[in-house]
Amino acid sequence: MASSLTKTERKLLKSAQAALPVKRDFWGDLSAGLQTDASMLMLKLQQSGLIAGFCGEPNPAHPELSEALVDSDDPGLVIRWRGKTVASAIVSETTGNCWRSLEWFKAGFLPDMREKNSDPFAPEQERTLLVRRDETGKVEPMTPDQERVFAAASEPLQFSESRTPWEIIGECANVSADVARDAIVSLVLSRRWRRFALRAGTAMPGQKRGGLACWKIGDQVERAAAAAAGISATGDVAVRKPTDEWPFDLSVLIPPPAEGTSEKIARGIASKWGMEPGRWVSL
Repeated sequence: MASSLTKTERKLLKSAQAALPVKRDFWGDLSAGLQTDASMLMLKLQQSGLIAGFCGEPNPAHPELSEALVDSDDPGLVIRWRGKTVASAIVSETTGNCWRSLEWFKAGFLPDMREKNSDPFAPEQERTLLVRRDETGKVEPMTPDQERVFAAASEPLQFSESRTPWEIIGECANVSADVARDAIVSLVLSRRWRRFALRAGTAMPGQKRGGLACWKIGDQVERAAAAAAGISATGDVAVRKPTDEWPFDLSVLIPPPAEGTSEKIARGIASKWGMEPGRWVSL
């Protein structure tokens, strides 16, 4: 769990969730930054379930893309659309009964990398990227190669000690490794992807799962979203479009904390706001 990670493992998880190097010598470049064999460390964390793999993370604020949470067959569960895990990537097409995002205030990382005994309500510092409405104007359309790479790498792919991510993506997208790497650069520069990075798993053996806090705020929803995004305990924070089936307008993902429970943190947020906790969905 987060509190038992070594200093090097913690450094890897923090840096690689922000961005992975897009260098031809991927493993050599990553190892140089850590001053250790990054491939062995990455494979160990992947085997433990803490790492789901690597992927490009589509930008939920980009005008070409959309993101939604979807009711599953279980009426008590909400999952991110078309994903294998709750941390799955945003996709560009949606169907079904969706709870759509209108504006993102924070796109957070999993798992919670805060130190043990730290204050979950402390101001946010380095764990996430803030996302507001995208100002991207007209951009050049994606080439067929870029479209295939976008589709292939928008869900986590497994690291391999003997291969680079470019080789793995290229095989999935039916392009060469060099074309895949060039496409990744273009997708990031066009802001269709917020980042090309490590995707953490939702949990590892022995670790509690996080959850999604859902609130019905009303006129002050953007103010509430900004407040939730400003503390270190939260992951994704988005203002969403209420539906008849799901009348909430704010979602706050709370990753598994190093101690305590995510639901306790959600209740603490509600208490500070002087309101009821809202709907809690365990993930």
